[in-house]
Amino acid sequence: MKPLDTATIPLTAAPAPILGALVNATDFGKLLGVTPRTFSAWNNAGRIGPAPVMTGRRAMWSREEIELWLRERDARGELFTRTTWPAARDAITAIERKGRRRAVPA
Repeated sequence: MKPLDTATIPLTAAPAPILGALVNATDFGKLLGVTPRTFSAWNNAGRIGPAPVMTGRRAMWSREEIELWLRERDARGELFTRTTWPAARDAITAIERKGRRRAVPA
C-alpha cells in the first residue's frame, strides 16, 4: 500500500467539482492526489480522518469536514486518522465557536 505522504497534500486543497456539500470517494481521492484504489486502501486502513455519510449504498464525505481535516495537523504535522479525528474535530470546532463568541460585540 502506498504510504500517506502528508507533505505532498496542500494545506489549502482546492475543492473538487461536486454537487452540494458532499464529495464522493473519487473526488476525495483527487483532492489528495491519489487514485481511487489508493484512496480506498487508505480509507479501509483508517487513514482517512473524516467518516463517510452513507447516501443509499454510496459513501459520501462532507466537503466542509474534508477542508477542515486537510487544514489541521497533529503534533507531528500529520493528518489525523479515523480514530484520532473525531476528538480533534470536536476540539477545533469548540475553539472556533469560542473565538466567534468573543468576536461578537456585547
